[in-house]
Formats: sequence, C-alpha cells, structure tokens
Amino acid sequence: MPSFRRLAVIALVCALLSGAAPSAFSLPTVLSYPFPDTLVSSGDGTVIAYGINQRGLRSIWVARAPAYDPRELVAMHQDDGVGINAVQLSRDGSRLVYAYGSSENPSLSTAQPETQIWTVETAGGMPAMLAAGHAPALAPDGSRVAFQRNGEVWIVPTDGSAQAKRLFYDAGKDGDLQWSPNSDALAFVSSRGDHAFIGVYRGDDRPLEFLAPSVTDDQEPRWSPDGTRVAFARTPGGGGALPSPLQMPVVPWSIWVARVADGSASAVWKSGLNARASFPTQGGDVDLTWAGNVRLLFLSEADNWPHL
Repeated sequence: MPSFRRLAVIALVCALLSGAAPSAFSLPTVLSYPFPDTLVSSGDGTVIAYGINQRGLRSIWVARAPAYDPRELVAMHQDDGVGINAVQLSRDGSRLVYAYGSSENPSLSTAQPETQIWTVETAGGMPAMLAAGHAPALAPDGSRVAFQRNGEVWIVPTDGSAQAKRLFYDAGKDGDLQWSPNSDALAFVSSRGDHAFIGVYRGDDRPLEFLAPSVTDDQEPRWSPDGTRVAFARTPGGGGALPSPLQMPVVPWSIWVARVADGSASAVWKSGLNARASFPTQGGDVDLTWAGNVRLLFLSEADNWPHL
C-alpha cells in the first residue's frame, strides 16, 4: 500500500503542475502506467529485450540495432498475477528464453503452482513451452537451456527437438547455473546445507569437478571471458555458537579464482574482520562480475554503504 500512495501523490502533483483537474486521476489510471521490470542484451549487442507490466498484463519487447524500434514479442492477455522472469537472449540475439510462473499462488488454486521454461525466436513466431522448471540458463550459442527442477540440473534443446532430461546426479541441491563462454561447460553451486561447493560439468564422459572444495559456503561462480577461470565468493560455513541477536554479525568473506584446467584456486581479495566489512546484505549477493580477463568488479559495504 505505501507504494500505491506514493504513486497517487506523484499523479496528483503531476496533475497540479499540468493544470488538469485532480479528479481526472484515479488509482486505476496511475496503476495503468507501463513499468519496465527487466533489461537484457544479446552477447553481440545487436538486440535488447525488456519486460513491461501494464495494468497487470505482462509482456516482453525486443528492439534491434541500429534503429532499436521496439516490438512486442510475448504478450499475456490476462492479469493472473503470475510473473515473467529470467529473460535471456542468445549471443546472436536470434532466440529468447524466459520463465513463466513462480511459487506464489495469487489465484489461491488448490493445485501447486508450476514454473515453466518458454522460448521464442526474436524474428517472430509463437512462444513454445520447453519444460516445467525454473531459473533457466540459456547457453551462449543458443542451442540448449539448463534449468533447475527440485534442486537438480536439467537440460533441454531450445528448439524443442527432444524432451528435457536430468543433466547429472549430484548429492547437493544445485543452483546458480552459469555456462562457459563457448557453451562447453556448466558451472553451478552445489549446496550441502551448512556449506556449498562450486561444481563444473563438462560432459557425460567426464566426472564432475569441484573447485577448491572446503567446509566453506561458496557461491556466485562467474566465468572469465576467455573461459579459463571461474571466480567465486567464499563465506564461512554453518555451525558453531549461535550469534548474539544484540550484535551485528561478522561475516568475513573473500573472492577466489580457480583455473578450470587443473582445479587450482587461490584468494585474490579478502574483506576486513569487522561487521561493516562483512558479506553485503544489499541485494543478497556481491554482484561478482569480470571486467575483462584480468579484473573483477564486486559489491562491498565496508564503509556502511554499498559501493562497487
């Protein structure tokens, strides 16, 4: 409700400044304004895609260089309270993948809500459902989509030429799927409850690899642009004495880089050992990103504010 009130106030101010009668504005009018909620681009930068929520109706639009004329690609024709998320484009911008649905149940249905993986060609055509699952990860070459289902990693061809199948067995609950730049390997987080590993899948003919496994909580695997290394964030694992609710917890963390060829890894940065330097809470992660092959960007709240 507070956000609705802010919108109403903004609308009233706009009406007063424009000279229009305040009675011409209503809450449905304010809420009918289109809100973009995501923005992605293809790897070659020639195509962008973004989501729009207008009057509760979700849609996905695309625009292609150099004119970037917007065109509606996917449209929902009813407000069912279900969102579109995880929008992704292939490297050449020819194919788009997204997830439809969530664990929320706005209609109060007695059936368990289901999230689905969908795909559509950006040149036009009807969207096609690929499989039931969530958190899709489109391979850069556009050929396959890895996704999560019940804590497992599944895979399906983007053209729907085969049924989805479980990609591999892992004793943990897997997530944060990240394809290598040339689409030949998949990094993931294998959560084991009080700790987590960074794993790499390279094919059915090779065993899973775990990068510098320890009793720590490793997260956010990110491939270097040349595909030779994986950076990740590391925090202490669970266990030990319960923290006091009267004190800010101290969660030291570090950034590690592993060479995928031999699995060797080392810490390239470590936080301070105080509460403010702890693992950032803004957004829930550190937004770890490669800036070229020799530099990393990340979020830190060492001075009590989130900064890159």
